[in-house]
Amino acid sequence: MRFEPLISSSHGNVYIISDDHTRILIECGIAYKKLQKLAGFSLSEFKACLLSHCHKDHSHCAKDLIERGMDVYMSCGTAEELELEQAQIIEAMEQFNVGTLDIVPF
Repeated sequence: MRFEPLISSSHGNVYIISDDHTRILIECGIAYKKLQKLAGFSLSEFKACLLSHCHKDHSHCAKDLIERGMDVYMSCGTAEELELEQAQIIEAMEQFNVGTLDIVPF
């Protein structure tokens, strides 16, 4: 398992979690074009994005990711606040899988 911070500040947060088979984003708090650049223009390699909450420094390009076909997981409250009906809704302590990763939100 690898954890790679791409950016972490009050201006934006993006982290990569990966194993040998699956790559996901944790947060997407920067503009889509900047995320593409930082990720090496390989966003299609990511299976999903997980959002912790609705603040812009964590969710800035969530809508762009969804529009480009990426599953973006978040709580119902975060989806409502961001007005993202296409979001994948998750519940605290209910495990789900993305590729080879087992995820338990809390």
